[in-house]
Amino acid sequence: QWFLLVLIPVAIMVWLFSAKPSLSVQENLEIRLRGVKVLTVPVGAIESVAPIHVKARDYGGWGLRYASNTLAFIPSSGAAVLIKLDWGEALALRMDNPEDFVASYQLETAG
Repeated sequence: QWFLLVLIPVAIMVWLFSAKPSLSVQENLEIRLRGVKVLTVPVGAIESVAPIHVKARDYGGWGLRYASNTLAFIPSSGAAVLIKLDWGEALALRMDNPEDFVASYQLETAG
């Protein structure tokens, strides 16, 4: 039964990190996976937000990855948003409509 102690946490992590992240912007940018908040970034720390196309091989595979000063949430290859932060790192977040997120982010933070 020891294998259940290993298998269950691994299965939960695979299930959690295989989802596309959801984002919300208020005072902070909140990143959630399957409803679980995994990262919060102050809006003031965001330098730029832009749509990009990501491939798993650019970050060393699918899932939660860190490569080239970029924390990537990549459950699959495709459209994503790249968020550059003022401390020199970036976030790459796979999503279906990055252009819509960029437009809504710009509206939320305008002024």
